[in-house]
Amino acid sequence: MNWKDITLGDFIQVNQINAAEYTYDIDREINLYALISKKEVKEIEQMPIVELRKELNKLSFMNKLPDKKIPARFIHSGKVWDVQMDMRKLTGGQVIDIMNFYTQAGTDILGNSHKFMSIVCVPRKSFWRKGKYNGEKFEEYSNMMLSLGMDKAYPIMLFFSKVGENLLPTIENYLKRMREEMKTAILNNGDGTKPSMNSADEDVNNGITS
Repeated sequence: MNWKDITLGDFIQVNQINAAEYTYDIDREINLYALISKKEVKEIEQMPIVELRKELNKLSFMNKLPDKKIPARFIHSGKVWDVQMDMRKLTGGQVIDIMNFYTQAGTDILGNSHKFMSIVCVPRKSFWRKGKYNGEKFEEYSNMMLSLGMDKAYPIMLFFSKVGENLLPTIENYLKRMREEMKTAILNNGDGTKPSMNSADEDVNNGITS
């Protein structure tokens, strides 16, 4: 066993198992092994103790976290995905979806990390042609990310967890600037009329939230 055998969905459940209370540590190990090996807990508990310990030792690879090198792209579910690490190149749709992600995820960032991955990882149209972010595919791509191996997912998650503190202020400044640009465009609509500031504010709010 190694980190390639652990999916992002598995890792989310691993975190839940580690956070749970168990009377004995071996109970936690058995539940972790059942998750990763896809075996039933009862089946594992029936193993002779020597064989059981041998199997549980296969979890030792988890004592060392995966490589931190971030892939520029990766292949998953028959698609080539580009990792968008440059915050300046995010689209307006990505920015808004990231804001929604932090609002909805609350303190459970890890438990919802597959959703964040679907925002910053964009599938290509073909091997040679980059794709564009499509928010309508959010749920579909989020579910795809659950089966991504942790050898690929971990360094991406780690990177964005480190930049997360600076990410939200950057996004908020972006939205503020976008709002002012939209207001200016509305106030200079080119038809010879000047709508009121309140009217412009309403139009801007509708444009950003729609």
